[in-house]
Amino acid sequence: MADARLSFGGGGDLPCHRAILAARSRLFRKVLSARGASDEPRVIHIDEKVLPRRFAPALLHAAYTDQVDLSLIQRAPSSPTSTNSSGTSNAAWPGSGGRGSHSAQLEDAFQLYEIARFMEMPILAQGCEERLVAQLSPATLPRLLRWAVQPHASRYVHRQAMRYLLDEFHTVMSSPHGPRVPRAALARALASSELQCSEPQALRAVLRWAEHAPNNTQQPSK
Repeated sequence: MADARLSFGGGGDLPCHRAILAARSRLFRKVLSARGASDEPRVIHIDEKVLPRRFAPALLHAAYTDQVDLSLIQRAPSSPTSTNSSGTSNAAWPGSGGRGSHSAQLEDAFQLYEIARFMEMPILAQGCEERLVAQLSPATLPRLLRWAVQPHASRYVHRQAMRYLLDEFHTVMSSPHGPRVPRAALARALASSELQCSEPQALRAVLRWAEHAPNNTQQPSK
């Protein structure tokens, strides 16, 4: 039987167990220990600016199973695939059968990773990193590179994204998404001795990038 629940201002409390929360999150451990021991069910009031309710099912699933299931993140109302009236998601992450927007899915994963860092949940943060790296493709690489250089983002994801660019340079840069590769990432790749492409291919890639994205920068999109 649950001995705690996460309470959100908009309703829809989620039952959970204090021992699990304390074991998985250093922040929850501090909150629970500050209130002292008690056999009474504990209500933990959640500020949705810190943990939006739509991310809570994925967070609790990771706490209980050590597995990160991003399909449990309910789509935001403004997303192309929003939640329905019952609060359940109408779309899932790639590989689970949904057709949600790749952009919205990446943004959800970025936000869940940042929540995990704030909540001090290493297993959740690591799972988000692994899922993001698994989604590397020419289409997702530019956005992943832009996010990964931000101070609150993942250095591991950045390293893996750069490795993908080095290994798949010709494929990435000849795709429709090549011109969106950030300037700094492109320069770093071209300067690397590990770049997997010929000099003529690299020259054509740079010319194409300069033609189609003259203002491309390393700054994250707004």
